[in-house]
Amino acid sequence: MESVRSTNALPHTLRYEQLAAFHVPFDELLGGAEVESELAHWLTRRGRVTLIGPSGSGKSSALAWALSHNAPESVIPLRIPVALADDDTIQSTAGFARHLIHRVLAAARLGDKESHEIRTRSADVARRREPERRRSARVGLRAGFSGELAREVSRAGDEFEEQIDAGEVVEALQRLVELFRAREHDPVLVLDDTDTWIARPHDAHPAQLANAFFSRNVRMLVSEIDCGFAVAVHTSYLHLPAYREVAPRLEQIRVPQLPNPASNLATILTRRLEASGLGHQLDDVFAPAAIAALARLYEDLPDVRRAIATAAGAVRLTLEDNELERVTPAAVRAAAAERTAETGGS
Repeated sequence: MESVRSTNALPHTLRYEQLAAFHVPFDELLGGAEVESELAHWLTRRGRVTLIGPSGSGKSSALAWALSHNAPESVIPLRIPVALADDDTIQSTAGFARHLIHRVLAAARLGDKESHEIRTRSADVARRREPERRRSARVGLRAGFSGELAREVSRAGDEFEEQIDAGEVVEALQRLVELFRAREHDPVLVLDDTDTWIARPHDAHPAQLANAFFSRNVRMLVSEIDCGFAVAVHTSYLHLPAYREVAPRLEQIRVPQLPNPASNLATILTRRLEASGLGHQLDDVFAPAAIAALARLYEDLPDVRRAIATAAGAVRLTLEDNELERVTPAAVRAAAAERTAETGGS
């Protein structure tokens, strides 16, 4: 129990680059090909996809997994985070285009630096394994986005800025895509954090931000840019006029609720423990009744991230009781109550 707690073996907050390693595909949980396989099908064919689900449902994880496991080497996923962008950027086509290009340029510069380090590193085992390790572990900057492609994109940075400043927003993005295509690569834009507007305080209402984003920026990507992209869509956005107007031109995929919460959550927690490398079995940490208690919490509020956070909190509470050897239903309920108090009910 102490090792699970000290190594953070049940992380619920992960960097995007870590998500694929911890994700259990919905296709595996559901026994079909409705989520990750569909994502990969469209995104490797320049499809324009919305992945629909509430916060914490696994949208980012599904995208990361699909693009790291199912996509060919020619596909370069480019994550374009919007969570830290200001309101003007979200609501302006020029601002969004500049933000997008800046993120790609940053990835190109990092890719060029990493490529140089790999080339100049001593010819030992670590050097031979490093490119493969990076390719499998880091979505958003795959090993293919390095070398001459990265340098070419970096060199064009000033010209992109000049085009945007001159009002040639579409032309700048089109040229960016053409740089990738000239080297036989297909960029895929990943915008996985748009539901941050639900929780982040703004001068503008979240619906206003989302409506502007879909009416201007998503519409521009659909209409003018020959490039695959995926946008995570919070369920509350589905009624927005701008989303409803552009939706018929998008491939819409829904993240499902877990059909068998107890067994599905057990599988997810087992994967987290396996990824920690500790060698613990799920039954070493959680009593079966504790998993059932987590499942009931999930049924009340279908949020996988919340369930994992509650499980981690229950491990901490169990450690504080010297008489307990495994997490109990009472520990799960106490952890859930703590989390509800801390987050105001979410």
